[in-house]
Amino acid sequence: MVSFKVKWLDLFLGLIGIALLIGVYILSESFPEPHEAQLGASVFPRIVSALLAVVGIFIALQSLKKKSNAELHIENAKMVFFTFFILLLYGLLVKKAGFLILTPVFIAVLLNIMKYSTIIINLLTSILTTAGIYLVFKIFLSVPLPEGILGF
Repeated sequence: MVSFKVKWLDLFLGLIGIALLIGVYILSESFPEPHEAQLGASVFPRIVSALLAVVGIFIALQSLKKKSNAELHIENAKMVFFTFFILLLYGLLVKKAGFLILTPVFIAVLLNIMKYSTIIINLLTSILTTAGIYLVFKIFLSVPLPEGILGF
């Protein structure tokens, strides 16, 4: 079990969130310039990062106003950290392995870690979820997904 003082955890997360969102805003500077009547690719990330930065500032300020030192206890801290590790690994490998190979594995592993259901149900869920995401983003919206070693 892991314990955190809620006040300091809120302050830390608020400040980290603000820093990350400033980074997103700066990275959006490198997006292509729009044509005459278009908004451009950088508009949406900038709006979202600005709104989330406001939320981060609000969380940080609220944490400074808190008088209590309540503690947050995480019973399954190992599972939380392992899930974060798997997510980080997915982010690092998805371009090399490809969306269609890695995503069902990623979803199935997370569902098994969380003991969601039987292995068969977890595999079906991961395959159907990946197929649905592929259909919506790649086929309907023409959003490029990481191809990896398969090349499609």
